Amino acid sequence: MDHYLFAVRSATQAQRAARVLNSGGIHASVQRVPVEFARQGCTYAVRVDDADYDVAQQRLQQAHLKPERVLRHSGAGYSEVAV
Repeated sequence: MDHYLFAVRSATQAQRAARVLNSGGIHASVQRVPVEFARQGCTYAVRVDDADYDVAQQRLQQAHLKPERVLRHSGAGYSEVAV
């Protein structure tokens, strides 16, 4: 299934972002960033379905939660999305 990962600086920030999204009706879960995309201080992410990406991005902006990077998963694997 296609999905997006909003990579953030810490597990706490990922949990906060997931709570914001879940409270807005968007299914979001916390997970680790794939090792090939992990950077220092950026190893946790919030996962959302492909269909929820635009709304999720808006809700995170409204909550002043800016991801460090965004990854998109498709059948070919992960790729970084310009934010």
